Amino acid sequence: MITDWPRLPPRPLPQSVTAFRDETVYSFTTRLAHANRIPPQSLRDYAARESHYVDPERLARLSGYPRHVLCARLRGLTADERDLTRQRARARPICRYCTARRGVPQPVHCWLPDHLTVCHRHGRWIGPSAQRWDDQMSLKHHPAVARSARAHHALAKRNAPDIVELAINDASRIVLRQRRFRRDDGLGDSAATGIALRGRWASISTVNLHIATYVETVRMAAVIIDQRPALLNRTGDPSVARVALLAAANAVFGAEDETATTAALDGWLNNQQIIRKSRDKSMIVHT
Repeated sequence: MITDWPRLPPRPLPQSVTAFRDETVYSFTTRLAHANRIPPQSLRDYAARESHYVDPERLARLSGYPRHVLCARLRGLTADERDLTRQRARARPICRYCTARRGVPQPVHCWLPDHLTVCHRHGRWIGPSAQRWDDQMSLKHHPAVARSARAHHALAKRNAPDIVELAINDASRIVLRQRRFRRDDGLGDSAATGIALRGRWASISTVNLHIATYVETVRMAAVIIDQRPALLNRTGDPSVARVALLAAANAVFGAEDETATTAALDGWLNNQQIIRKSRDKSMIVHT
């Protein structure tokens, strides 16, 4: 075990570890330290040396990787990503079976986009709520969730990230409200209401809730992305756009729950009307 860090120049450690694509520096240095029986924070301090943050050149020498390889694979070496608290908040472990295939016995935490929710090779949920290996639930009995993950990924490829994130967040609140109105959330009013009224879809803390609402959330997000431009169109008829949205939403939730769907959408539609009016006023001011 290395204990005399200050007098040692940076050189490759005896044991190397695989640097995964989009793995955080925090995760990589933790695994590298464990492989060499070094306290992780001691390794990070030595790799940082005079700085508060890990230095790419020093980490390259310690890990045995060329600097350009680490910079291409790891997240957290640039100024906008190097804060360790942010790395831990944004990261989650990739599929445990995928890491096992690579001979890695510890979790590998990567900076993954919200739309990467399922490992299709092994049929496991790896979405934002899966913060531990035990959270990576099998989707053997949830084939619709895997299909929705592909639809979510397709939305992300066709649209700007902020558009998809906003639509997913809005859709999540609508879905939870709709389930609450039809008394079918199975989670209690307080839990569903709290998540529905605030927070991001990705911040939902339980895997069960993510999986239970994911199919409807992705379908509703697609409806929002498709219908929102018409709702905000200053020259169009908002009543026509509203009817079209309600029809599309009923196709998501089922016509038998139309009353609950209308109630769930009421607040969201009012918000779109406010946005539309604010745009109208802005145009008047600038003309």
